[in-house]
Amino acid sequence: MNPSSAGWIKKFIAEIDQSALCSAYQEVSDLYLGLKSTGFIYGMSLTGLKPQPKSSIELTVEEHTKINLLQALSYVYFKHHPEQHYPDCIAAIVAFYEHMGKGQPGLLHKLSFSKNPSDNLEGIINARLHENNLGKSAEVSSLITYVLLFIDILVFEEYLMGSQDIQAAFDRLEHCCIQACAWALESKPRPSKYDHMFIEMLNHALKKPLAYDQAQSEILRQEMSEHRRLFKGFLLDVCCLGVWDDRVLQADELRFLRELEADLGLPSGLALTGIGDLDEFSRTHAQSVRLFEHANPVKLLYKQSSAMVKTLILRNKNRLIKELSESGELVNEVQSGAGRTGTLFAYEQFGIKPDIMCCAKGIGGGIPIGAILTSTKIAECMQLGSHGSTFGGNPLACAVAEQVMTMLSKKSLLNEIGRASCRERVYKLV
Repeated sequence: MNPSSAGWIKKFIAEIDQSALCSAYQEVSDLYLGLKSTGFIYGMSLTGLKPQPKSSIELTVEEHTKINLLQALSYVYFKHHPEQHYPDCIAAIVAFYEHMGKGQPGLLHKLSFSKNPSDNLEGIINARLHENNLGKSAEVSSLITYVLLFIDILVFEEYLMGSQDIQAAFDRLEHCCIQACAWALESKPRPSKYDHMFIEMLNHALKKPLAYDQAQSEILRQEMSEHRRLFKGFLLDVCCLGVWDDRVLQADELRFLRELEADLGLPSGLALTGIGDLDEFSRTHAQSVRLFEHANPVKLLYKQSSAMVKTLILRNKNRLIKELSESGELVNEVQSGAGRTGTLFAYEQFGIKPDIMCCAKGIGGGIPIGAILTSTKIAECMQLGSHGSTFGGNPLACAVAEQVMTMLSKKSLLNEIGRASCRERVYKLV
């Protein structure tokens, strides 16, 4: 099952037996612990809830998050409506998000709804993960990765219990979380430049800096203490995440967590348990867990795009090799050719015989040149002037390329390159 492909919810329903889903956890509080162990509560789903759907591919954080969100919402639905079935569950989740999306500019207005509820829900979940603007503080909640998605689950349960104003309920919970984030960051004895930046953004989003007004802070903490036990535990975990991103718990940070723990009426020692859970998750998965993504937006986009390209290559490696070996078609050796991987061209290592191959850069030894190599059959269809290149064919570039290719064709040189180059890293990528 691939949550990035259309129809994944239908496959989820076919694979995850309803009774198995309902019996995986005794109560919603047990579901919370399950979500915590997957990383969902930390905004970094690295594994899936029980029972896990079958998948022959390695899922990304976003894909795990999609499945965990759907599975958690489904569990909550069946907890309140055990006599119902998947079609009723999917319809209820769609209706919930439609209700929440009214008056919100980003979540639903770009979607084209079909007659199939599961297809509609796929679009909604995808939009929810990317837009992250169900509440009033969208510009800030979008920075807190996927941490606030647990609020969806809490508010969905209120919706199932007949709450009349779920938008107001969502806004209250989101407001509490964002304010708690601000408190957590302010508790640091030496906040980083990113911490200062986010504190400013958080206070701007909250319209008034409650954290600097002791009386208002006490009022808000009193309101927080009146929420259900599960949400208060979530608040404390979010604050643990806020202070622990450097993996060092300072005395001031511990004091803040214990004070918040007491103000919320939570058992003594729960804050240290939360820090311990974070430490165990991070060590188990060798991941740095952060409340905020401390990165330049352009660099973050590049990082995410590169990760997705690598994922697509890994998932489709065998199919790509098979198709290329059967059809020939086009191979691009602009960056992998000219001996870079230990053979004259990288395709030689995969049993592929291309019909058309692009190469450039390396074959010119620093002189700009571009070239197209083709099979005899393809070459017969190309006449002089039918295919040109800005730097292809000029005497200087061709003379240099001839000498470069003569040198690169020597087996001794290629063998040495094969030993000293990054061939093994290329293999891992492809």
